Amino acid sequence: AVVSTQSTGWHNCVLMVAAYAVWHAMPFFLFFVGYTKQHAAVVNTVEYGSALHNQLFPDAKIYSINNCPVFDKVSWEQCLWKVYETKTIGHCVDDEELAALKSKDNCCEEGVVSPRNICFQGPTTECLYARQVLKQPECYADGFCYTGKCFRPHEKEGYLLQIRHSVSDTKALFIGDPSHLYLTIVVSDYSSQYFWRQLP
Repeated sequence: AVVSTQSTGWHNCVLMVAAYAVWHAMPFFLFFVGYTKQHAAVVNTVEYGSALHNQLFPDAKIYSINNCPVFDKVSWEQCLWKVYETKTIGHCVDDEELAALKSKDNCCEEGVVSPRNICFQGPTTECLYARQVLKQPECYADGFCYTGKCFRPHEKEGYLLQIRHSVSDTKALFIGDPSHLYLTIVVSDYSSQYFWRQLP
């Protein structure tokens, strides 16, 4: 039997329209089975080996990475990769603050890991209490600082990410390679109203 090319093309068009309609209606259908679309990336799972397994939990909502807003799974991935393209943000620290923020952990030495402190590089290399440094004005160079000098995470530390989320008002901090978060945290666009398994 010979199948008409015109007939096959017509059926393909119908299937495309139907698929498009179902895709756009998906949030409506999911609402009735307990899922709601969020204007954030919703955490499904955090692998035990993830650096943030004690800071993010299933159903937590991620709102931003540094200054990049997160609205869904796609923007979560885009913000992670954007970190590679963005120059590392520093913070202005004057001499008085520098003395107060210095740590005794020597985290700038090779092999030393500190849970609260990060090695920062400015006019000098210093091990500083990370969260307090991040409260200071942002800068890219000393010229951006009204007072003090610009200190950025040392290149050996990797990239510093501040993640705003729904678990607490305190941002989650991550230092390292953003690909680690991409590989160890699974997110979706939807949040479950019940104790059902989250959507991939």
